[in-house]
Amino acid sequence: MVPVLEDAIDQDFETQGVSGGVRWPDLAASTVLRKSRSKDARTRANASRVLQATGVLRASFKEGAPGHVQKISSTELRWGSSVPYGVYHQSRAPRTVIPHRPLQLNDLTKRQLVRLLQATMFGEGRLVA
Repeated sequence: MVPVLEDAIDQDFETQGVSGGVRWPDLAASTVLRKSRSKDARTRANASRVLQATGVLRASFKEGAPGHVQKISSTELRWGSSVPYGVYHQSRAPRTVIPHRPLQLNDLTKRQLVRLLQATMFGEGRLVA
């Protein structure tokens, strides 16, 4: 399931939300200007890219990267990012400054994950312990 999740989230970043079903709001002109004047070359290179100033948040969804969260057991799959500012874009809390820019899974990805989960749980028609 992890490679499917990694690919889906990477596509969400690449398409700025489109692949997940909701295009993220564009950056404010002031944000693009601020990023284009940054001393950090990564930030300047991503001046017009949403959620990608330094690439830290995007990278954190890859196994082994700083901020990556992954716990897999027989009863749990915990996967994502612990980069603190990521939650502000995902949250549906009322907002006045930072737009809602959720990372989402499209229906095809959801179906893939369900099939993988079913195969893991039931194997070839029987419950796998």
